[in-house]
Amino acid sequence: MDSNASELKSTADTLLLNNDTFYGYQWTCFSSPQDGPLRSRAELFLASVNWLALLGYASNKRNGITCKLLPDIGLGTINHMVRIVEFADKSRWVARLRMPLLAEFCSCEDVLKAEI
Repeated sequence: MDSNASELKSTADTLLLNNDTFYGYQWTCFSSPQDGPLRSRAELFLASVNWLALLGYASNKRNGITCKLLPDIGLGTINHMVRIVEFADKSRWVARLRMPLLAEFCSCEDVLKAEI
């Protein structure tokens, strides 16, 4: 397994094939959280993910069909970042990546403030 694939495998929580379950589903937008620990963690996570590796992994799973990330970035609960991968044939996958736990990112006091 090449380094990009192993990095993706350790980072990605799941990569789900698009189906009616996810059609039209609205996640919290990445731009929604106000300044604070939730937003800072999401911004750092967004910058740390190897998005090219994600696209390479998805393309490989679809026998080399090229794909791209759609611009919307969602946050599912407080622990996942959600992106839509669109293939050249217009089929879509949902990529849900687990972010580091908030408690690992900031102090317990910050976690409590974020949840209130």
